[in-house]
Amino acid sequence: MTVACARGTWRWAVSALGALVVAGLALPAFAQEAARGQPVAGDLPANVMDALAGPWDLTNPRTRKTCRVQFGAGRATHGYVLGVPPACRATAPALAQISGWAVTQDRRIAFLDASGQVATEFRAEKEGRYASPDPDRMVLAPVGGQAGDRANAVSTALAKAVMTDLPALTPDVVFGLYGVARDKYKPICSIELTSRPAPRRGQYVAILSGGCLDSGLKLFDPTSWYTERGRLHLVARKGHEQSFAQGPDRIFEKNPPSGAQIYLKKQ
Repeated sequence: MTVACARGTWRWAVSALGALVVAGLALPAFAQEAARGQPVAGDLPANVMDALAGPWDLTNPRTRKTCRVQFGAGRATHGYVLGVPPACRATAPALAQISGWAVTQDRRIAFLDASGQVATEFRAEKEGRYASPDPDRMVLAPVGGQAGDRANAVSTALAKAVMTDLPALTPDVVFGLYGVARDKYKPICSIELTSRPAPRRGQYVAILSGGCLDSGLKLFDPTSWYTERGRLHLVARKGHEQSFAQGPDRIFEKNPPSGAQIYLKKQ
């Protein structure tokens, strides 16, 4: 595996428990943290990998020390290749204990050990950051993009990584006006999923009613939509997405579930 540091000098050592310690920047004590998720089986979809692969900053908030790591798209012995610039190769021999990175079934970013088990995982936080559990809290943040574009893309990609394909859903059966509800049968506003092409290829314009009373949906501010893998995807003005699956009653609801539920029923 290729390893290195982006800035600052890191000194690594392996404790009796196999934890990695880096000059005051310690990765979580792997042997003390039980794995809370299992890696997603099979290869990640290409559009998911496009968002996740690339540079990330790994930071200890207490010491403010940061290392630039690289999520590779190539397969490692377990998961995908995890690397940092080669200048630190001699000072970070304990990184050999980590076989790569992966996404877990509960939409977290994981570092895998030599046996392919989740050594530690990073959960979504605000502002596009992902943090490992206390007490050895570490923060991962994607690098690159403009105005949070990559952070939004990563959030969407993690949701898509755990999706299974549903029966085909084509745009022509989705076009129309929908009631939006928190309580399944009590719409509080409406959204029109138009057939007018949006600026981004393969997407269509969405128009939320001006009098919508749902503060969460107004903050999300959907401006376009598309279908993929049997789901309806609403796209926010800032680029992040929410996916919906249609139930037997033909009402759309969040899939996979996240936060407060939203229902879309065609009028």
